[in-house]
Amino acid sequence: QVRSAISSLGLPVTPSESQARQFGDSVCDAFDQGQTFAQVKAAAMQAAGQVPLVRVSPAAVDAAVRSAVNLFCPGHAAKLV
Repeated sequence: QVRSAISSLGLPVTPSESQARQFGDSVCDAFDQGQTFAQVKAAAMQAAGQVPLVRVSPAAVDAAVRSAVNLFCPGHAAKLV
């Protein structure tokens, strides 16, 4: 499921399964700590912006966060508003 989710995102760089799982854990931890969907997306955009020569669209970040929640912490799905 993780590999399928990675390929469906259309990111400019393909993360490894390990990196995707780490991202998923980070997203779930952020929601566990009470952050909102907007805050989680903003943090992900900021992190992506620090990778040299890689530009990730807000739509790709939105999709990545949604996929992470669906795969790793579906209990937070109600926060995806």
